[in-house]
Amino acid sequence: MTAVFPKCAAGWSTTKPTAGTTATAGVAFSGTYKGKMTMVWSDSGVKVTNLTGTGTGNTLGMTDMTGTGAAAPQNQCDSFIGTGTFGGGGNTITVKVDTGAKACADNDAAPTGVTVTGNAVITGGTGKYAGAKGTLKANGTFNIKSTDAGSTESAAFTLTIAGNIG
Repeated sequence: MTAVFPKCAAGWSTTKPTAGTTATAGVAFSGTYKGKMTMVWSDSGVKVTNLTGTGTGNTLGMTDMTGTGAAAPQNQCDSFIGTGTFGGGGNTITVKVDTGAKACADNDAAPTGVTVTGNAVITGGTGKYAGAKGTLKANGTFNIKSTDAGSTESAAFTLTIAGNIG
């Protein structure tokens, strides 16, 4: 038996999906996160041992940010590595900075401002973002006072991030 005018429950369709399409292109995520980071300098580089911030914008309720990172700067503009988590309300996404990310100092010696640019690749999540994937574009700034080996400093940072969570 076939209905002449089939009617589906709310949210359902009688239209057959097109091959190669997905149900969703992802959820738009964007925000500006501000907070503090702790840096420890050594003879061979710098480690960000603690980064915490709070976000505003289209954060999807994930207003908390944490992270760590490291770099071995040899030039005024160098690559860095890092991982982080955006979370709130029982949901999180985890990210890893991609290999093309750069940290570029305004001057060749401290004190100076530093601008970071690159992509954060979503590696997973929890809650409604369990299994999340995607890439977020990131741009940020912070200042450094010293690059002396053995020194530790805390600096304010701002990070703007945007992309789709799939």
